[in-house]
Amino acid sequence: EGQPQPGAPFGPGPRKALEAALDIAAGMGLDAHNCEGYIGYADLPGASPTQIATITHLDVVPEGNDWRLTEPFEPIEREDCLIGRGVSDNKGGVVAGLYAIMALRELGVPLKSRLTLFLGTDEETGMDDVQLFAKEEKMPDFSLVPDVEYPVCHGEKGIFKVYAVCDQKSEALLSFEGGVAINVVCDEARATLREEPALAAELATLCAASKWMEYRVDGGIITVIAKGIAAHASTPDGSRNATHELAKTLAACTKLPESDRKAMEKLVAVLGDSYGEAIGIAATDEQSGRLTCANGIAQMRDGRVAVSFDVRYCVSLDGEQVLRGFEACFKPDGWHLEDVTYSNGY
Repeated sequence: EGQPQPGAPFGPGPRKALEAALDIAAGMGLDAHNCEGYIGYADLPGASPTQIATITHLDVVPEGNDWRLTEPFEPIEREDCLIGRGVSDNKGGVVAGLYAIMALRELGVPLKSRLTLFLGTDEETGMDDVQLFAKEEKMPDFSLVPDVEYPVCHGEKGIFKVYAVCDQKSEALLSFEGGVAINVVCDEARATLREEPALAAELATLCAASKWMEYRVDGGIITVIAKGIAAHASTPDGSRNATHELAKTLAACTKLPESDRKAMEKLVAVLGDSYGEAIGIAATDEQSGRLTCANGIAQMRDGRVAVSFDVRYCVSLDGEQVLRGFEACFKPDGWHLEDVTYSNGY
């Protein structure tokens, strides 16, 4: 998502992807339509107005850091796989939907229903594209969404997003930041501090002891950088949270003011697992499996340390239950919650 422009309500990147996809669909002989830049669709008429739709999206999460085999938006093919940002989520779904329609047409299958491929541009940041379409147009009679694991998904977990913010302003930290999106496990985080000999020496030693940490000094400013392993917030297994690595190093630094170390110790405690166990919201059910809880963004708000959480919670839970768990975890230790949003699963 980028800054809105005329004909590009979600920025120039999604618009460029939408125009390219519609050009491909039109070149294959389908009726292609651009709905004011927020969504598009390609049609194959049937014998009746009943509509079967495949709903896909063209927008992606931010490109992230440390691409090595290729640039994120210059995909390459290797061992029968495409590598690049968005090839799986959700360009693969777009291609699958497009070729399913084309196969039916080329096989001469008599169509009782109109077949439509929808091309969204705002799935990653709220699905306002679909909401806008629904206000103006009739929704499909039946929908397929090729955006999940094989073979079939029959529901969706609830999604809870929140920022936990320390009540006390930091004494020593000039900055504390990391991450590219709230729904991507933070893979790089950094903090800056004013250079003082004892503080610099201790942080240099602490960073040298971890392969995940880097240490720099320039112009009287110490920069401490933590590396991690990114993953989507809904599937955090195998990831490594950089905010957690950074907090561990800072919490171990005896030369930091006690209030800063206390804030870092809180982050060490709550970011140590991907299932909400430390926060007290861990849950599982037969339909949706285990709740997941991931940190994507680290930042400072008015001099206060803040971290985001993206929780995918079981269909048997309500968002209010998750909120109460966060409040019970953070409020007694001098933190508050901001930007709380949630939608229950089904």
